[in-house]
This record gives sequence, C-alpha cells and structure tokens, in this order.
Amino acid sequence: MSEMNLYGEIPDSICNFSNLKFLNLEQNNLSGKIPENLFLLKNLRFLTLNDNKLSGEIPKEIKCMEMDVIAISSNQLTGSIPEGIVKWNNLTYLDMYSNRLTVEIPVGICLLPLLTDIYFYENNLSGELPQELGLHSKLKYLYVSKNNLSGNLPDNLCSGGELQDITASSNNFTGKLSKTFGNNMLSGEIPSSFLSSMKLSLELQILYLSLNNLSGHIPKNIGNCTGLKEKSYALSDGTGLGLEMVVKGVMVKIPRIYEYSASIDLSCNILNGSIPEELSLLSRLTSLNLSHNHLSSDIPKNIGNLSALESLDLSSNKLSRSIPRSLATINTLGVLNLSYNELNGRIPRKNHFDTLSVDGLAFAGNDLLCGSPTKKVCKGDRNTSSGVDDPAIEVYLEDAKEKLVLYAIIALGFIVGFWGLFCVLFMNKEKWWFPYWRFIDFVAIKLTSFI
Repeated sequence: MSEMNLYGEIPDSICNFSNLKFLNLEQNNLSGKIPENLFLLKNLRFLTLNDNKLSGEIPKEIKCMEMDVIAISSNQLTGSIPEGIVKWNNLTYLDMYSNRLTVEIPVGICLLPLLTDIYFYENNLSGELPQELGLHSKLKYLYVSKNNLSGNLPDNLCSGGELQDITASSNNFTGKLSKTFGNNMLSGEIPSSFLSSMKLSLELQILYLSLNNLSGHIPKNIGNCTGLKEKSYALSDGTGLGLEMVVKGVMVKIPRIYEYSASIDLSCNILNGSIPEELSLLSRLTSLNLSHNHLSSDIPKNIGNLSALESLDLSSNKLSRSIPRSLATINTLGVLNLSYNELNGRIPRKNHFDTLSVDGLAFAGNDLLCGSPTKKVCKGDRNTSSGVDDPAIEVYLEDAKEKLVLYAIIALGFIVGFWGLFCVLFMNKEKWWFPYWRFIDFVAIKLTSFI
C-alpha cells in the first residue's frame, strides 16, 4: 500500500494478522507511533515504512526473528535502536536514516551474519563506531554520516570483505587515517596501501576526503584506480544512495551514484609535494578538487589527458611554473579555478578555454601570469603595431603614444619658437637672423614628415 496518500495512524489491529510476512506502507502521510505489537508478528520478514511522518520510539519488544528487511527511514522517530534487532540473524537490509535516533549503535548489529546494508545517516547517534564492523565479511554499504559519532574509525574497516561504499562525514571522528576514510578531522598521510586494495582499485569512483588534516603527498598509485580510468559495470544502474560533495564549485547532493560518476575531492587539507603525473591517467574523472592545500611544483603537463573533466579547482596552493597548454584542450571543462598560486608565464589561449574566466578571477593571485584575460602584457608579444594581442591594451598604448608625441611637439615648439626668437631679438645681431629661421624650417619639415 505504498504511495496511496494514506494518512492517520497505523491501526493496532494490523497486528492481528499473525501470518503477515510482507508489509509496505512507504511514501504516505502516516503519523503517530509504530504499533507496539508489530514486531511481535513472528512471521514478519519485510517491513518498509519509509517517507512518512511517524514519531515516537521504535518498539522494543521483538519476536519476529526471521526479519530480512526493515526500512523506516525519513520519519521523525526518536530514542535508541532496539537491542532486540541483534537477534535478527536473517537480516540483510537495515535502513533507519533521516530520523532523530540517539544513543550508540548496538555492537550486536555488526555481528549479524547476512547484513549487507546499514543506513544510519542523518540521525543524532553518538558514541564510537563499533570496531566489530571491520570483522564483517558481508557488509557492502555503510552510511553513518551526519551524526555525533566520535573516536577512531575501525582500522580494519576496508581490509577485506565486500565493503564497497562508506560515508562517515560530518561526525566527530579523530585520529590517523589508516585503511578507511570519511569527512572528519582525520590526520596523517593517505597510505598507499589504502589505494592498493584490489577491490577498491577496481570499483573506486568517488574519493571524498575534504575538510580534514591530512598531510604528506598524494599517493602515486592513485593512477592505478581502474574505476576512475575505465567504465565500471558494477554501478550501471546506480547505487541506492548518494552523497554530498563540491561539484563545479558548488556543494550539491548526488542522489544516485552511476557508472559515469568519477570525482576526487582532497580539498581543505595540508597535503604537500607535487600533483602526481599518474593522476592524469584517470580519463573518466569528471571533477577534481585539490584546492586549499600546500601543493607545490608544476601542474602536470599531460593534464589534458583528462578528457572527461568538467570541473578543476587547484586554487590556494603553491603551484608554480606555467599553465600547461594541454589544459586548454579539454573541451568538457566548464569550471576552472587556478587562483592564488605562484603560476607564471602566458595563459594558454583557445576558444573554449577563453570563456572559462572572462573576468580573470580564475587566475587571480598569480602576479606573474600575463596575457588575456589579465591586463599584463607578456614579454615578446608581437602584433601589427603595438606588440600586444589584447585590443583594449593596444588602443590604450596607441593613445598614450599620440599624447607623448603631442607633448614633445608643444615642448619643442615652446623652446625653439619663443626662447629662440627672444634670444635673437635680445642679441640684436643680424648674422643670427637668417640661420635661426633656416633652423626653424628644418625642424618643421622633420616634424611634419614624422607625423
């Protein structure tokens, strides 16, 4: 009975259906509490109450030991996750995101042998993420972002098993990044072994480690991530959930992750060293954000190999040398930000590339850059008359040249005409008269021919 505009409370009498196995009431306007006796139905195996207005606590008394799927997300449920859930040995899918659940995640949930999906994000859960999660061999999707979880992420969370996606952003996690990841105050280096996992290398499509305290170099073996280089068939229909990340300079919510989604965001850390050349091998990459770090040296010359790139942000680093000409060949590029670095030389020119920053903001803070759209003339530039290739600058220089000639003529005329005549008349010597006017004629002819 999903999507039927049902309203009011779920009647207690529904608990009289002792043989009920499947109950789907999602996407309605149901309110009130979940009936206390609903989990006493021993045969109930599939329960979906998503996207309603249910409130109160989840019933604590549980006897439906054969439950396979429970989905009660996007409601207004409060209280804790019932401990009785740990007895559902057949449970494969546990969905409680976007509620107001508090307290800790029961450790026993991590030991349910068939559980593949855990969705707890957008709640008020506290405490630490159970270390036992790293021992789970079947878990594929773990979403715990936007809670109040703290402590260390389990060291062995990505060491084996079937785990494909994890979001742990917007919590209070601390400690060094080992073989797991999230958007917290993580520190230390990004270990090469993190990207060496065979399964992760094949299926990794989105790497989002922004807003942490990660340091050290970007691992060179990032170029080995097949999922960022070649088409992945594992997500051809898209995963059930998405994430929030910066795309083309704007924080957006990606509702579903499809095979064509390929992004890396390592912004707002303290990463140093150079941008690895191997990163240019990731031909499926659509978004790359390395801004607000301490990256130095030059931009890889073969960055133009990122032929699918739509957004590139390398701002607020210490990148130097010139902008690679290959960057201007990426026709898919829609957003570019190279501001506040130490780049120098001429800005590449190409029809599409010229439209990415007409106002020049993408290149601001690089005092040694020249050429359009900046107002700085590059040394060695040549054009028909002025030596520059910017029409606005050419007109400005032409006007300045004409003014300079005019001022010179006025000054020379004043000196020769007034003071010369004054001296001749003052000296009153006839022998100076004709040489003086002969000189005036000579100067006039030269000036006329010059103009």
